[in-house]
Amino acid sequence: MSLETETLGTHNHDDCAEVVPRYLRQGFLFWYIETYELNSVATGELKMLAFMEMPMLIADQIEDMKKNGTYKEPKKNPLSSMVCRTGFAEPSPSDVVYLVDADVFAYRAAATCDGKMYKVRYKVSNEPGVHSSKSYTTRYKKDMDAYCVANGIENPRITTVFKPEPESYAIHNVAMALESMYNNLVDDLKLSVNLFFEFYLTGATNFRKEVNPSYKEKRKEEHKPVHLNACKQYLMDKFGAMSVDRLEADDVLAIRNKQLNELGVANVIVSVDKDLLQIPGVHYNPVKDELLSVTEWQARYNFWKQVLMGDVTDGIYGISGVGPKTAEKILATRDSDLDESFFIASLLAYLKDIEKNIPQEMAGYLTPKDKYDLALAALTNVARQVHLLRDPKEVWEPPLTRGAILPSEIQAILQETPENGEVQEQV
Repeated sequence: MSLETETLGTHNHDDCAEVVPRYLRQGFLFWYIETYELNSVATGELKMLAFMEMPMLIADQIEDMKKNGTYKEPKKNPLSSMVCRTGFAEPSPSDVVYLVDADVFAYRAAATCDGKMYKVRYKVSNEPGVHSSKSYTTRYKKDMDAYCVANGIENPRITTVFKPEPESYAIHNVAMALESMYNNLVDDLKLSVNLFFEFYLTGATNFRKEVNPSYKEKRKEEHKPVHLNACKQYLMDKFGAMSVDRLEADDVLAIRNKQLNELGVANVIVSVDKDLLQIPGVHYNPVKDELLSVTEWQARYNFWKQVLMGDVTDGIYGISGVGPKTAEKILATRDSDLDESFFIASLLAYLKDIEKNIPQEMAGYLTPKDKYDLALAALTNVARQVHLLRDPKEVWEPPLTRGAILPSEIQAILQETPENGEVQEQV
């Protein structure tokens, strides 16, 4: 379906330069008109956002410009040409579908309007009986640091305060970000095909909580942008954004990517999230305006690299002390790029980590097989959290299936504690 959106703001400053004074346009003037033709101004139907204090002044100015012939008709909002479809629609093989991580657009738009400020209060007199203090507030942390140094403030107690801008500002930011993405895809990338967009948001619950109860627990303590829910609602109302319960937006994009590939429909994943680079195919970063092609090998490599590192910000703990460079060295130890080879390299790394960090009092009670079981369980737990689903009911399993012949490194470990005289352990 073709989604007709309300046009927000004088987003094209060149075309609207003569409509309103510059001091009103720069960052503060946002209005929308249902058709964006400005033909309703004469009848007083111009709909101004609540925080604008001079609607009649601007309306009169536009009317005068129309009378003296200096009025310049602005271009139609590109978003009205954006074709959005409800998620999981049946596309044609000739379509190119853009799978959009709507969480990114909602969060970035809301965060920029949060009015985050840094504040410090400090004493200005050390004389006995004199209690004098000053405070300083700034928007940028680097300015705060420089101020504290310049004023000799030692061990400053810097607090964070928020002075949110109006909700309409955040909604405007969403629209502008989507418009920028659309223009870049149409103009900069010179795409001549029809563009179709599907928007997805993270669901209310998350299956990863069942695997790891502390998953993203730290984020509960973090400040969430005040207008985040309003931005999500705008994406749902105006662009058909949808969510699937128990799944993150990343999972839905991965599932939808697989569905479209099976239907032979070209698709592009739109996100800034590095986690999605475990999905082979074409990716578009709307912030950097970059297209990236991820091969099957690169996708597998990115996944196993994440399994080794984990993601501490989300409460997913991989091997202690392993960062990107160490993970790359571990994966480079194998002479094959198959999943099974990456799995063995990762499993041996987890096993080594367990042997190094196991408490002294427990070391004598654990057999090599026990350590192997712990390593496999730890790896599986992390993998199930970082893995993006390809099916809503999927559960990640190690790539070595039951009955497979285990590599010599693993067999050597298990043969130290044979069961009934044979190596029985299987993955």
